[in-house]
Amino acid sequence: MSVTERTPLRDRMVAKTSENTPLMCWKWRGCKSRDGYGTIKVNGKNKLAHRVAWELSHGREIPPGLLVRHSCDTPACCNPAHLSLGTDADNKADSVARGRHKFSIMPGETHGMARLSSDQIRAIRNDPRPQRQIAASYGIGQPHVSAIKNGRKWSHI
Repeated sequence: MSVTERTPLRDRMVAKTSENTPLMCWKWRGCKSRDGYGTIKVNGKNKLAHRVAWELSHGREIPPGLLVRHSCDTPACCNPAHLSLGTDADNKADSVARGRHKFSIMPGETHGMARLSSDQIRAIRNDPRPQRQIAASYGIGQPHVSAIKNGRKWSHI
């Protein structure tokens, strides 16, 4: 056990968060996963910090099959007031409802990751220039232009 792990877990959690006010996100300042979730070593194993925060605040382990969801949509947040338990389906429904899911049911420019407007899509479809030139003028790739022109993307327009 390292010196760091001998410090009480709750103290280590507090030391690695940026805020401790009830309404603000408590952003994790320690190590993070590729997806931006905080990680902390507990009993020699890396655990997700937001899950540890939930367990510490509720005094129990997370039941099998459940996730800890963020109401703030901030992966690095460890504020227990922003965390709740739910299923994978609940988490995906949150993602779709907030326009963050890549397969969101919200088509077109209302989608959270859309970079083009409906008017731009119409202009691309009618543009006679070579696809590479069109792509460069909109800051997208030529395959994306091809998919738009062939109706594989933005087919609802």
